[in-house]
Amino acid sequence: DPFSKNVFVFNGKSNNATVISAENNKIVATIPFAGNPEFPQSDGKGKVYVNLEDHSSIAVINSTTNKVENDWSIAPGEEPTGLALDNETHRLFSVCKNKLMIVVDAETGKIVTTLPTGEKTDGAAFDLLLKCAYCSNGVGTMTIVKESNKDSFAVLENFKTQQGAKTITVNKKTHHIYLPTANFETAAGTEKQKMVPNSFMVLDVVPL
Repeated sequence: DPFSKNVFVFNGKSNNATVISAENNKIVATIPFAGNPEFPQSDGKGKVYVNLEDHSSIAVINSTTNKVENDWSIAPGEEPTGLALDNETHRLFSVCKNKLMIVVDAETGKIVTTLPTGEKTDGAAFDLLLKCAYCSNGVGTMTIVKESNKDSFAVLENFKTQQGAKTITVNKKTHHIYLPTANFETAAGTEKQKMVPNSFMVLDVVPL
């Protein structure tokens, strides 16, 4: 978090965050949550947001006091994982297990709209220049959402990627989208999928 110059480590098993000073590597605080934390976002101005997966909410941390100021429900979204932020329009994009992207006002916690995504949703990213929110889905698609203005959003397409490509990041300079995955095969005698050894790859998606 550039505002506080602290590193926030989110601990899913213990339902808390460890705050570490980036200047002296000492633990500054431990922040408890109402549920297990998933992906976070910092606004760089004193607020850190994090999805609480089993609580279906977004916790808002004051990075000066290291305390939770708000816990916003994102119903009808359930079990949110990936979280992205447009820091210009103050819009959060929380992607959920029940195939929904919940767009939330980062200042008030009000839900602006909900949008459909693909199955096995996990990661989220936002391109500030292109005004596109991306949702990576483990089933092998990436949902692309266009932001026309702070209150208007539309799904452009569910772009085909590859099975397992469920985490995501965006290069802020080139606008390329990166999704790590691998090849999978059915394990002998079962219906379970397993990763093929030495098949790890990173997909490089170029936006049009």
